[in-house]
Amino acid sequence: MSRGRRYLWSVPWVLALVGLAIPMIGSGFIGWPFVMGWFAAVLLIWWVRPLGDVSRAVRLVTGVLSIGLLALLSTLGGLYLVPAVLAWMVLAASERSPEPATAAPVG
Repeated sequence: MSRGRRYLWSVPWVLALVGLAIPMIGSGFIGWPFVMGWFAAVLLIWWVRPLGDVSRAVRLVTGVLSIGLLALLSTLGGLYLVPAVLAWMVLAASERSPEPATAAPVG
């Protein structure tokens, strides 16, 4: 993976942090417990990295399900994380799949 490509993978994380800052600042810091809860969830996902070695199709399905869950939890601030998930899905969809190994000719 090229160096520029690695920097692109930080975009979803930056969008998640900016998305969490919007309700925090917009509410006058009243909604900080919700923001801290979402921040803890994002931090846990970053630490565990549960989709590290799965196929692109599984990643995209997980992204779609995540958007549905975030929309369902929108009253608790989940809607502000949807742009981060969309950016992650675009990066996952544009990622090149590894080339299958070719067998050496026999004989």
